[in-house]
Amino acid sequence: MFEAFREKNILLLREQVKILYGGIPNSLLANLFGAYIALYIFSGIVSPERLLVWVVLMLAVSLLRFMQYLFFKNASLDPPGKCYRWYLHFLLGVGFMALAVGSSGYLLFVFESVSLQVTLALMIACIASFATTTLSPRVELAIPFQVMIFVPILVSLYSRESSETEHMFWMMLALMILLCLSAYRIFLTIRHSIELTIDAEHREEELRKSQQRLTLFIKDTPMAVIEWTKQGEVVAWNPAAESMFLYTEKEALGKRAQELIVPVQATQSAREIWQTLLDQTGGNHYIEQTCRKDGVPLFCEWFNTPLVSNSGQVIGVISLIQDITLEIENERLKSEFVSIVSHELRTPVTSIKGSLGLLAAGVLKDNPEKTQEMLNIAMKNTDRLQLLINDILDVEKLDSGQIEYHFKQVDLCRLIQDVIQSNESYAQKYNINVITGAMPEQAMVKIDPDRIFQVITNLLSNAIKFSEHNGTVIVFIDVLTDKKVRVLVNNKGDVLPLSEKKKLFSKFYQTDSSDKRAKEGSGLGLYISQKILEQHSSVMDFNSTEEEGTTFFFDLAITE
Repeated sequence: MFEAFREKNILLLREQVKILYGGIPNSLLANLFGAYIALYIFSGIVSPERLLVWVVLMLAVSLLRFMQYLFFKNASLDPPGKCYRWYLHFLLGVGFMALAVGSSGYLLFVFESVSLQVTLALMIACIASFATTTLSPRVELAIPFQVMIFVPILVSLYSRESSETEHMFWMMLALMILLCLSAYRIFLTIRHSIELTIDAEHREEELRKSQQRLTLFIKDTPMAVIEWTKQGEVVAWNPAAESMFLYTEKEALGKRAQELIVPVQATQSAREIWQTLLDQTGGNHYIEQTCRKDGVPLFCEWFNTPLVSNSGQVIGVISLIQDITLEIENERLKSEFVSIVSHELRTPVTSIKGSLGLLAAGVLKDNPEKTQEMLNIAMKNTDRLQLLINDILDVEKLDSGQIEYHFKQVDLCRLIQDVIQSNESYAQKYNINVITGAMPEQAMVKIDPDRIFQVITNLLSNAIKFSEHNGTVIVFIDVLTDKKVRVLVNNKGDVLPLSEKKKLFSKFYQTDSSDKRAKEGSGLGLYISQKILEQHSSVMDFNSTEEEGTTFFFDLAITE
């Protein structure tokens, strides 16, 4: 609070000093004009010595104040210490001027002539009146100045014991008091005016800073910010809106929502929402489907606020938009995950419970072969549960970066043979023939063999699972020209649409996520494989056509 008060006083003094120095030229002209009149009138009447002393004194002080003015014109009032110094300089200049003007009440006073006494009094009264306006910004300057120029002539008049000088004495004294009171009143008015100006400038600065902060917020916020006119035309479109909807600011300005981001099927709904905003009867929080410039649909959360004038009329609308397409997609994935996991858990648990229930009830105690079959079913479904749990744990470790990789030199051809051999029984279950295609004699790569074994196993098991009945899965290696080898797994089955490529490598994705789907699986294998390949500076991709079938592939660097 003290700092704010001090800062305000500094600003007040600065403006007062500017006004005081700005009045010096007019003040000097008035003083020099009065001196010229006095010289003209009193020349030959007042002794030359006294007249010369007064003229030299006036000229010297006038020159001093003019030099002060010239220096001040190019000066700075910062820091505050300079402002105080310039004020003290002005104070000294005014003091010398008061002495020079006031000395006329003694040096030019003619004791024998009442008319000249009146003339001198009028001259001093005129100078004092003019000084009242030029010095009033600081009352501590104006009042002492009045006193200093009036006291000498008051003393001279008082020393004359005549009725004429007595009347003049009281009139001059009354005039001095009135001018002092006027100076104080003008001082209050000027100070109030300066304070209002300072407050207005402060508010303007705060408004400018607020507008700057708002502009920076609109520019840097990750949410799209759009300002609309009452007619629904865009007048502001921030960078986040450009990124979200792919329209540049130049393309968006002046356009309506229906021309930019509202799909045809949502036009009526958008009109109804807009009307509630204009009527100030609707909420400002909506979730609506919009579309980008390239036609890709987006789900956005809208926060709409009407801009209202002082008269209560809506003059526009500000919209904050957040793209929640990813959140909605995540909710869909969660729902699918619950469906997939429920299915993947329910089936083996039911089988295990049924098998163990029969064994526990002793129904099969006299049938060893059936007993063994039930145990095999329970064991098989236990393995299935373990695979699901391992996949879920692997995803958690991959996402949190907790999996350690142990890289070593490995013959990729030998590793592929091991993967095929370990999945032989799985292939027989689906009546699928797994063969190797073209392969080099040796392909040495630096990898984590266990993790790449897991990747190839995922590809091979998917190829087996989604192959045509009694089909063939081919695993082969291409040697590329840039010192890389490409591992490819091909099968014939349903064609995978390329539009689903991004989703295919996401968590819990299934081409059929219903509870009644024919193919088992958690939908995590390809996601896990892609994450593992990222640590090997590689990426998985696929091609799928009716003629060639579906081929998944990834590249690895050959080591010397």
